[in-house]
Amino acid sequence: MSALGARRRERRGSRPLPSPSLTVAAVLVAAAVSLPLVYLVVRAASGGEAAWSVLLRPQTAEVLGRTIGLVAVVTVAATAIGGSLAWLMERSDLPLRRFWAVAAALPLAVPSYVAAL
Repeated sequence: MSALGARRRERRGSRPLPSPSLTVAAVLVAAAVSLPLVYLVVRAASGGEAAWSVLLRPQTAEVLGRTIGLVAVVTVAATAIGGSLAWLMERSDLPLRRFWAVAAALPLAVPSYVAAL
């Protein structure tokens, strides 16, 4: 019996350790993925005064209020339309049921920049 086999038998109930090369690769990928976040945190910490002056403007509160209102209206409208279509397709005797199922999902397949035209 090899030394590695004996060591693995001692650790019953736990998984074997990953290879060192896999660990190094995972650490490198994690570092590469987190690098943009670290950059943003450093940039945000260095420009604090200018950021607060922009955030505390009255126009910022107005834009934020309009954004929250738009989110609320779109959420209510999408829920009403989606719920109604789902109920019609599932609970009623709607003709061309399969067509309506595809037509209801079609906006998800169209890119937003094409739909905006």
